Amino acid sequence: MTPFRYPDRLHRRTRSPQPFPKAAQFKQDLRKEFNCKCVYCCMPDGFGTLDSFGVDHYLPKSLPQYAHLELVYSNLFYACNRCNQLKSNRDPKKDGHFIPNPCDHRMADYVQYAGIDVVYRNRKGEYFIDALRLNEEERLRVRDRITDYIAAVVQALDLTGARIRGIEEELSAAGDPGRRSALEDRLREEGDRSEHFRESLSRLLGCGSEAAKLPAASP
Repeated sequence: MTPFRYPDRLHRRTRSPQPFPKAAQFKQDLRKEFNCKCVYCCMPDGFGTLDSFGVDHYLPKSLPQYAHLELVYSNLFYACNRCNQLKSNRDPKKDGHFIPNPCDHRMADYVQYAGIDVVYRNRKGEYFIDALRLNEEERLRVRDRITDYIAAVVQALDLTGARIRGIEEELSAAGDPGRRSALEDRLREEGDRSEHFRESLSRLLGCGSEAAKLPAASP
């Protein structure tokens, strides 16, 4: 399980938010639209704070030819502040300044993850990595921590699941009311613990991610 995977198919937008007077007001819709992850580096927003993410104008609003797109939803993307800052007012339509986005380009055609490193598949991908400094040291450190934490949470979730199954077996064989009551209490505690781990995974993998596909704990 990892949040660090570029999509190999185009993203079809599923949300149609009402018009807003400010681009920042689209943030929550964009967050859900793009599974709580930066569209450029795949960083999940659950590892930091929502203040570390914001609205990116793919075609920069600061360039006169794109000023009319400032509040157009199809030009807005969810991005971490680091990618947003480094992308700045680069014109992705300009020769040599190509930056892919998941709605118009299959991201995996240009870049892919090899562990915690982003590797390019062609010259456009190489420019993208260099322009947004996708492999700078701090990014690598954060990805490494997230990867280790996910592995620890998955292990804890597996152990909790094993305990739940053991308690359920004991419960099915228990006849004494007092014993059954104690086992039911333990089962609820382990169920709550399992749900906590699932929520942690969801934050780390991105909402609408693999964590949502995990089987729910027994009540």
